[in-house]
Amino acid sequence: MPLFFDPQPIFDSSVQEKLHELTEQALSDCKVQFSAGENHAEPECHFHFSGWNGNTGGLHGIHVTFTNMKNMRESLDNPDRLKQLIHHELVHFFQARRHSREPFEYLPTWFHEGMAVAFSGQGLTVRKRHLDEDLAGIGGDHPWDQFFLMKESRNLDFSKPPYDILYDAWGALFIYAMSDQPSIYPQHVVSTDNGSFSKVDAADCAKALAFIDAAHETTFEIAMKQNLGKDWITESGIQSFLRQD
Repeated sequence: MPLFFDPQPIFDSSVQEKLHELTEQALSDCKVQFSAGENHAEPECHFHFSGWNGNTGGLHGIHVTFTNMKNMRESLDNPDRLKQLIHHELVHFFQARRHSREPFEYLPTWFHEGMAVAFSGQGLTVRKRHLDEDLAGIGGDHPWDQFFLMKESRNLDFSKPPYDILYDAWGALFIYAMSDQPSIYPQHVVSTDNGSFSKVDAADCAKALAFIDAAHETTFEIAMKQNLGKDWITESGIQSFLRQD
């Protein structure tokens, strides 16, 4: 698996070795989640020091950016979080390679981003009040589904507050969509001193892959109706699915 570092002098041998180790671990996890064989295409993994706008994953691989030396040091000092970030972007690579199309072409933002949050084990909304707080943080005068269930990317900067909180909500929405359980907690949540993190099992992964296959062959709306046993995702449905206070 090729790793590229830009600019090269910023990434010394120890940093390169650590990034290679974390990327290999995340790639191995993705292969299991996506039921991918050893002959699956290898991603090009680009690590940037500034100069690149954010973190992305797509048909050819991933890009991960460290904005400055402090950000790089903090990231390397928290390897679990850094691995989750790499894993998140690799999920987008696997999503894209599955049908040789970028996932945003046939999946709504909340679904393909929520899948990356859930598969990578990143944080997610687990309580009803958290969702309420997130909506208020975005601007509570907007309709609930304008942000949490939007079908198209809107002109928002997802790298800065308050819009980064959308990812936690989307992770919870994805798990709700896939789950046969009445509540997100405790089946889909790992609680630690550093917060709550998503947990998906093999059955969740298999159901998600079957769903994106169906969405690709038909439409997301048809796949939703035929595969999830839910007429649609509603605010009342997700509110009841989250842990109550």
